[in-house]
Amino acid sequence: VSQEGMYIITGTNSRHGITVSAGVRATIVLQDANLCDLENMGVAFHIAEDCHITVILEGNNMLHSGREMAAIQLRKNSILIIKGDGKLIAYGGEGAAGIGCGYATECGDIIIESGTIEAYAGYQHETSWRAGSAGIGGAGQYAGRKSKCGNITITGGKIMAKCDKGNWDIGPGDEGTCGSVKVDKNAIAPGVRVYGSHLGTEQYRDLKHIPISNAGLVILFPFLPMLFMRLNMLSQDRRGFNSNESKVRAIFILQHLMASEDREYDEKDLFLNRLLINYPFNEPLPKRMELYQ
Repeated sequence: VSQEGMYIITGTNSRHGITVSAGVRATIVLQDANLCDLENMGVAFHIAEDCHITVILEGNNMLHSGREMAAIQLRKNSILIIKGDGKLIAYGGEGAAGIGCGYATECGDIIIESGTIEAYAGYQHETSWRAGSAGIGGAGQYAGRKSKCGNITITGGKIMAKCDKGNWDIGPGDEGTCGSVKVDKNAIAPGVRVYGSHLGTEQYRDLKHIPISNAGLVILFPFLPMLFMRLNMLSQDRRGFNSNESKVRAIFILQHLMASEDREYDEKDLFLNRLLINYPFNEPLPKRMELYQ
Protein backbone atom coordinates (compact mmCIF):
# COMPACT_ATOMS: atom_id res chain seq x y z
CA VAL A 1 0.00 0.00 0.00
CA SER A 2 1.96 2.98 -1.28
CA GLN A 3 -0.68 5.62 -1.98
CA GLU A 4 -3.95 7.00 -0.67
CA GLY A 5 -7.10 4.99 -1.30
CA MET A 6 -9.26 2.09 -0.16
CA TYR A 7 -7.90 -1.44 -0.29
CA ILE A 8 -9.74 -4.74 0.28
CA ILE A 9 -7.62 -7.63 1.56
CA THR A 10 -9.22 -11.07 1.43
CA GLY A 11 -8.17 -14.70 1.28
CA THR A 12 -5.21 -16.62 2.69
CA ASN A 13 -1.49 -15.99 2.26
CA SER A 14 1.08 -17.79 4.38
CA ARG A 15 4.15 -16.12 2.85
CA HIS A 16 3.40 -12.41 2.46
CA GLY A 17 1.63 -9.79 4.54
CA ILE A 18 0.43 -6.20 4.14
CA THR A 19 3.04 -3.43 4.00
CA VAL A 20 2.07 0.25 4.17
CA SER A 21 4.66 2.78 2.98
CA ALA A 22 5.63 5.81 5.05
CA GLY A 23 3.33 8.83 5.03
CA VAL A 24 0.29 7.07 3.53
CA ARG A 25 -3.34 7.78 4.47
CA ALA A 26 -5.56 4.86 3.50
CA THR A 27 -8.49 2.66 4.42
CA ILE A 28 -7.85 -1.07 4.45
CA VAL A 29 -10.73 -3.54 4.64
CA LEU A 30 -9.86 -6.94 6.11
CA GLN A 31 -12.46 -9.26 4.63
CA ASP A 32 -12.07 -12.87 5.83
CA ALA A 33 -8.31 -12.46 5.57
CA ASN A 34 -5.85 -15.00 6.94
CA LEU A 35 -2.26 -13.78 6.87
CA CYS A 36 0.27 -15.90 8.74
CA ASP A 37 3.99 -15.69 8.06
CA LEU A 38 5.61 -17.84 10.73
CA GLU A 39 8.15 -19.85 8.76
CA ASN A 40 9.67 -16.81 7.08
CA MET A 41 9.70 -14.74 10.29
CA GLY A 42 7.82 -11.92 8.57
CA VAL A 43 5.13 -9.47 9.66
CA ALA A 44 1.48 -9.94 8.80
CA PHE A 45 0.58 -6.23 8.71
CA HIS A 46 3.25 -3.53 8.87
CA ILE A 47 2.54 0.22 8.94
CA ALA A 48 5.53 2.52 8.43
CA GLU A 49 6.08 5.91 10.07
CA ASP A 50 3.80 8.94 9.69
CA CYS A 51 0.79 6.99 8.39
CA HIS A 52 -2.92 7.38 9.09
CA ILE A 53 -4.57 4.00 8.52
CA THR A 54 -8.17 2.99 9.10
CA VAL A 55 -8.80 -0.77 9.25
CA ILE A 56 -12.38 -1.98 8.72
CA LEU A 57 -13.13 -5.52 9.87
CA GLU A 58 -15.51 -7.69 7.86
CA GLY A 59 -16.02 -11.40 8.51
CA ASN A 60 -13.41 -13.43 10.40
CA ASN A 61 -9.78 -12.39 10.11
CA MET A 62 -6.53 -13.77 11.51
CA LEU A 63 -3.08 -12.18 11.52
CA HIS A 64 -0.03 -14.02 12.87
CA SER A 65 3.48 -12.61 12.61
CA GLY A 66 6.87 -14.19 13.10
CA ARG A 67 9.48 -13.55 15.76
CA GLU A 68 9.82 -9.97 17.08
CA MET A 69 6.95 -8.65 14.91
CA ALA A 70 3.49 -7.54 16.03
CA ALA A 71 0.52 -8.90 14.09
CA ILE A 72 -0.41 -5.29 13.28
CA GLN A 73 2.80 -3.33 13.77
CA LEU A 74 2.80 0.44 13.39
CA ARG A 75 5.85 2.63 13.61
CA LYS A 76 6.13 5.89 15.54
CA ASN A 77 4.03 8.91 14.58
CA SER A 78 1.46 6.70 12.86
CA ILE A 79 -2.22 6.40 13.74
CA LEU A 80 -4.16 3.14 13.50
CA ILE A 81 -7.97 3.14 13.71
CA ILE A 82 -9.79 -0.19 13.87
CA LYS A 83 -13.56 -0.49 13.43
CA GLY A 84 -16.23 -2.57 11.70
CA ASP A 85 -18.59 -5.43 12.49
CA GLY A 86 -16.12 -8.25 11.90
CA LYS A 87 -13.65 -10.17 14.03
CA LEU A 88 -9.88 -10.07 14.26
CA ILE A 89 -7.53 -12.48 16.01
CA ALA A 90 -4.01 -11.05 16.17
CA TYR A 91 -1.00 -13.07 17.34
CA GLY A 92 2.31 -11.26 17.78
CA GLY A 93 5.63 -13.01 17.38
CA GLU A 94 8.03 -13.67 20.25
CA GLY A 95 8.93 -10.41 21.98
CA ALA A 96 6.20 -8.40 20.23
CA ALA A 97 2.69 -7.17 21.01
CA GLY A 98 -0.40 -8.52 19.31
CA ILE A 99 -1.30 -5.04 18.05
CA GLY A 100 1.20 -2.21 18.45
CA CYS A 101 4.98 -2.39 18.87
CA GLY A 102 7.47 -4.86 17.54
CA TYR A 103 10.34 -6.00 19.73
CA ALA A 104 12.23 -3.04 21.28
CA THR A 105 10.62 -0.48 18.95
CA GLU A 106 8.44 2.62 19.18
CA CYS A 107 4.90 2.61 17.83
CA GLY A 108 2.17 5.17 17.25
CA ASP A 109 -1.41 5.69 18.43
CA ILE A 110 -3.99 2.89 18.49
CA ILE A 111 -7.72 3.68 18.36
CA ILE A 112 -10.34 0.91 18.49
CA GLU A 113 -13.93 1.96 17.85
CA SER A 114 -15.73 -1.34 17.22
CA GLY A 115 -15.31 -4.96 16.21
CA THR A 116 -14.53 -8.19 18.05
CA ILE A 117 -10.79 -8.28 18.67
CA GLU A 118 -8.48 -10.77 20.35
CA ALA A 119 -4.87 -9.61 20.61
CA TYR A 120 -2.16 -11.86 22.05
CA ALA A 121 1.47 -11.04 22.75
CA GLY A 122 3.97 -13.47 21.32
CA TYR A 123 4.86 -16.44 23.50
CA GLN A 124 8.31 -16.33 25.02
CA HIS A 125 10.24 -19.38 26.12
CA GLU A 126 11.40 -19.37 29.73
CA THR A 127 15.01 -18.91 28.63
CA SER A 128 14.21 -16.02 26.27
CA TRP A 129 15.98 -12.69 26.76
CA ARG A 130 13.03 -10.81 25.28
CA ALA A 131 11.08 -9.17 28.11
CA GLY A 132 7.28 -9.20 28.36
CA SER A 133 4.91 -7.63 25.83
CA ALA A 134 1.34 -6.35 26.03
CA GLY A 135 -1.50 -7.77 23.98
CA ILE A 136 -2.27 -4.26 22.74
CA GLY A 137 0.47 -1.64 23.07
CA GLY A 138 4.15 -2.00 23.94
CA ALA A 139 6.59 -4.84 23.41
CA GLY A 140 9.62 -6.38 25.05
CA GLN A 141 12.97 -4.67 25.58
CA TYR A 142 16.57 -5.78 25.57
CA ALA A 143 19.89 -4.19 26.62
CA GLY A 144 18.41 -0.75 27.16
CA ARG A 145 16.34 -0.73 23.96
CA LYS A 146 12.94 -0.11 25.51
CA SER A 147 9.64 -0.23 23.69
CA LYS A 148 7.55 2.94 23.64
CA CYS A 149 3.94 2.96 22.49
CA GLY A 150 1.76 5.96 21.78
CA ASN A 151 -1.75 6.66 23.04
CA ILE A 152 -4.30 3.82 23.24
CA THR A 153 -8.00 4.66 23.01
CA ILE A 154 -10.78 2.04 23.05
CA THR A 155 -14.31 3.39 22.75
CA GLY A 156 -16.26 0.29 21.73
CA GLY A 157 -16.22 -3.27 20.48
CA LYS A 158 -15.52 -6.50 22.32
CA ILE A 159 -11.85 -6.58 23.23
CA MET A 160 -9.76 -9.42 24.62
CA ALA A 161 -6.04 -8.83 25.12
CA LYS A 162 -3.37 -10.97 26.76
CA CYS A 163 0.22 -10.10 27.65
CA ASP A 164 3.13 -12.51 27.93
CA LYS A 165 5.39 -12.06 30.97
CA GLY A 166 4.37 -8.41 31.07
CA ASN A 167 2.45 -6.33 33.60
CA TRP A 168 -0.33 -5.12 31.31
CA ASP A 169 -2.60 -6.71 28.72
CA ILE A 170 -3.31 -3.24 27.33
CA GLY A 171 -0.53 -0.69 27.85
CA PRO A 172 3.29 -0.62 27.90
CA GLY A 173 5.59 -3.61 27.61
CA ASP A 174 8.03 -4.62 30.31
CA GLU A 175 10.14 -1.62 31.42
CA GLY A 176 8.72 0.36 28.50
CA THR A 177 6.57 3.47 28.41
CA CYS A 178 3.20 4.36 27.01
CA GLY A 179 1.10 7.42 26.27
CA SER A 180 -2.37 7.86 27.70
CA VAL A 181 -4.61 4.77 27.89
CA LYS A 182 -8.34 5.47 27.78
CA VAL A 183 -10.79 2.58 27.53
CA ASP A 184 -14.50 2.01 27.84
CA LYS A 185 -14.54 -0.72 30.47
CA ASN A 186 -17.74 -2.15 28.95
CA ALA A 187 -15.74 -3.01 25.83
CA ILE A 188 -13.02 -4.91 27.70
CA ALA A 189 -13.31 -8.59 28.63
CA PRO A 190 -13.21 -9.42 32.36
CA GLY A 191 -9.74 -9.92 33.78
CA VAL A 192 -7.92 -7.86 31.15
CA ARG A 193 -5.30 -5.71 32.90
CA VAL A 194 -5.36 -2.14 31.61
CA TYR A 195 -2.69 0.46 32.26
CA GLY A 196 -5.08 3.17 33.34
CA SER A 197 -5.63 6.20 35.45
CA HIS A 198 -4.84 4.50 38.75
CA LEU A 199 -1.14 4.22 37.94
CA GLY A 200 -0.99 6.53 34.96
CA THR A 201 0.69 9.50 36.60
CA GLU A 202 4.32 10.32 35.92
CA GLN A 203 5.18 9.23 39.46
CA TYR A 204 4.10 5.67 38.77
CA ARG A 205 4.65 5.37 35.01
CA ASP A 206 7.75 3.20 35.52
CA LEU A 207 6.63 0.06 37.35
CA LYS A 208 10.19 -0.62 38.52
CA HIS A 209 10.02 2.37 40.83
CA ILE A 210 6.71 1.96 42.66
CA PRO A 211 7.43 2.07 46.40
CA ILE A 212 6.08 -0.98 48.26
CA SER A 213 5.55 -0.24 51.94
CA ASN A 214 3.99 -3.63 52.76
CA ALA A 215 6.43 -5.97 50.99
CA GLY A 216 6.33 -8.36 53.96
CA LEU A 217 3.05 -9.72 52.56
CA VAL A 218 5.01 -11.98 50.22
CA ILE A 219 6.16 -13.99 53.25
CA LEU A 220 2.53 -14.79 54.06
CA PHE A 221 1.61 -15.71 50.49
CA PRO A 222 1.81 -19.55 50.93
CA PHE A 223 -0.72 -19.37 53.79
CA LEU A 224 -3.28 -17.13 52.11
CA PRO A 225 -5.32 -19.86 50.34
CA MET A 226 -6.01 -21.54 53.71
CA LEU A 227 -6.95 -18.20 55.27
CA PHE A 228 -9.45 -17.31 52.56
CA MET A 229 -10.86 -20.85 52.51
CA ARG A 230 -11.61 -20.65 56.23
CA LEU A 231 -13.24 -17.28 55.68
CA ASN A 232 -15.53 -18.89 53.03
CA MET A 233 -14.29 -16.52 50.34
CA LEU A 234 -13.19 -19.10 47.74
CA SER A 235 -15.12 -20.82 44.96
CA GLN A 236 -16.08 -24.48 45.24
CA ASP A 237 -12.97 -25.69 43.40
CA ARG A 238 -10.84 -23.39 45.61
CA ARG A 239 -9.01 -22.03 42.56
CA GLY A 240 -10.40 -18.53 42.82
CA PHE A 241 -12.62 -16.19 44.80
CA ASN A 242 -16.36 -16.69 44.91
CA SER A 243 -17.17 -13.07 44.00
CA ASN A 244 -15.67 -9.75 43.06
CA GLU A 245 -16.69 -8.46 46.48
CA SER A 246 -14.59 -11.18 48.09
CA LYS A 247 -11.58 -10.06 46.07
CA VAL A 248 -11.95 -6.48 47.28
CA ARG A 249 -12.42 -7.65 50.84
CA ALA A 250 -9.33 -9.86 50.55
CA ILE A 251 -7.24 -6.85 49.51
CA PHE A 252 -8.14 -5.04 52.73
CA ILE A 253 -7.70 -8.17 54.83
CA LEU A 254 -4.13 -8.40 53.55
CA GLN A 255 -3.56 -4.78 54.50
CA HIS A 256 -4.98 -5.41 57.96
CA LEU A 257 -2.54 -8.31 58.45
CA MET A 258 0.32 -5.86 57.95
CA ALA A 259 -0.96 -2.67 59.53
CA SER A 260 -3.94 -3.44 61.81
CA GLU A 261 -5.13 0.10 61.16
CA ASP A 262 -8.62 1.28 60.38
CA ARG A 263 -7.94 4.16 58.00
CA GLU A 264 -8.21 5.26 54.38
CA TYR A 265 -5.69 3.97 51.83
CA ASP A 266 -4.54 5.37 48.51
CA GLU A 267 -4.28 3.17 45.43
CA LYS A 268 -0.48 3.09 45.68
CA ASP A 269 -0.72 1.63 49.21
CA LEU A 270 -2.60 -1.38 47.87
CA PHE A 271 -0.53 -2.06 44.75
CA LEU A 272 1.03 -5.30 46.03
CA ASN A 273 -2.30 -6.44 47.45
CA ARG A 274 -3.84 -6.17 43.97
CA LEU A 275 -1.08 -8.29 42.49
CA LEU A 276 -1.43 -11.03 45.10
CA ILE A 277 -5.21 -11.18 44.70
CA ASN A 278 -5.07 -10.71 40.89
CA TYR A 279 -7.54 -7.83 41.00
CA PRO A 280 -7.71 -5.82 37.71
CA PHE A 281 -5.90 -2.48 37.83
CA ASN A 282 -8.62 -0.80 35.79
CA GLU A 283 -11.14 -1.42 38.57
CA PRO A 284 -11.29 1.25 41.31
CA LEU A 285 -10.99 0.37 44.98
CA PRO A 286 -12.71 1.99 47.96
CA LYS A 287 -10.39 3.95 50.22
CA ARG A 288 -11.68 2.14 53.28
CA MET A 289 -13.51 -1.08 54.19
CA GLU A 290 -15.08 -2.16 57.47
CA LEU A 291 -13.81 -5.68 58.19
CA TYR A 292 -15.62 -6.28 61.47
CA GLN A 293 -19.40 -6.49 61.33
